[in-house]
Amino acid sequence: TSSSPEQMQNSNNNNDNFSSISFSDDHPFSYKKMFNERKEIPIVTQGKIEYNCIFNGGWLRIRTINGWTYHITQARLFHLLPDWKLHFSIDPVDFERAWNIIGKLFIEKQCNMTMKMKVPDYDGDNWQPHMHGREITVYIYRHKEIYKLLSYGTLTKDDQLPVLFWWSFIEEAEKRLSEANIKSRGTANGDRPIGKYCSLRNEAFIEVDQRWQSITIGHELSNICEYEKTKYCYPPNISGYNPSGNKDFLFSSHLPRVVTHPIIMNNKKKRNKVIKRLILELEKMENDIAVTSANLAATALTAKVDTQSDNDIIVPNP
Repeated sequence: TSSSPEQMQNSNNNNDNFSSISFSDDHPFSYKKMFNERKEIPIVTQGKIEYNCIFNGGWLRIRTINGWTYHITQARLFHLLPDWKLHFSIDPVDFERAWNIIGKLFIEKQCNMTMKMKVPDYDGDNWQPHMHGREITVYIYRHKEIYKLLSYGTLTKDDQLPVLFWWSFIEEAEKRLSEANIKSRGTANGDRPIGKYCSLRNEAFIEVDQRWQSITIGHELSNICEYEKTKYCYPPNISGYNPSGNKDFLFSSHLPRVVTHPIIMNNKKKRNKVIKRLILELEKMENDIAVTSANLAATALTAKVDTQSDNDIIVPNP
């Protein structure tokens, strides 16, 4: 059956509306481009921010220099400091369209860190069931002075975007995904729900509890690191949306607190002491490096002066 001119006009309008909120297929960061040309690392500039896009290890990422620096700094701190993220729940049938929508919004709003999506490769969806609901992640930077030191001044208080910025981002993301009829998988288990698609979680590592052995958590007990003979890991779903107990910057303090599962409850005083010791240790290390560098530079300068002095000596002819 042929479409009427009016139906064709409506269809064109819908396509135009979708293209205005989504990467087109020929955009360098589009899902189609990145999936098919995965060896490329294209660059796009928006305002004063330079973004690159990379597909590796089953992840599709849009990142900035500051976003990459933030991840390295978090690793040096054993992932113990707050690590707030927005998760977007996306059904696999809509991965491509959802990536193009959130990716465009991420750049349009000039988000300054990283976003990523778990991408099914040629063998199909390989995302673990306990991670469903976290298909797309947008990282939120919350400033700590130790970040400035460890990043040699790259990360500063200015990189912390206002709370209202994030509420605006969430509202627009929900609106665009809904208008495009993107299917949700439902809120991730352990996250704090915000909308149909979006949820919040602080994934700072927490201390491994031996009692977890009596709980069936599948493959959740992963990414373990060790500091001062204590093991820390990515927080299992059962630990809730903010297991490390950091201040929830996105929600008002007067809202009811989401209680962490009692078996996962961390000793906050002990944790804070550990973090203080770690920060002092890293500060000392950076200061030692700075002193050593200064001494080496001074030694090199002295040697250069001495060499020049030797060259200035006039040897009389015999």
